[in-house]
Amino acid sequence: MAHETTSRQRSLHLIWTMTLIVLVALTVALVQLWRSTHQGQEIRLLEQITAQKQMIEAMARFDSHHAGIAHPDKKRASIV
Repeated sequence: MAHETTSRQRSLHLIWTMTLIVLVALTVALVQLWRSTHQGQEIRLLEQITAQKQMIEAMARFDSHHAGIAHPDKKRASIV
């Protein structure tokens, strides 16, 4: 009977150990996935901000170049 209890305790201990290892591995994998997704989203947002900045600068250059043509009596913006 003592041998059976020791064997059962060992089995339970191994099951808990394996469960803990799986949970730790799953947690690490999920954290890495979240970081990767977050970093990708950050890169896309920075690219979008850069594109919008370039668009606004191009519109401002166009506007300053054509302000006198569109409104000869006034030097006001024609686009922005």
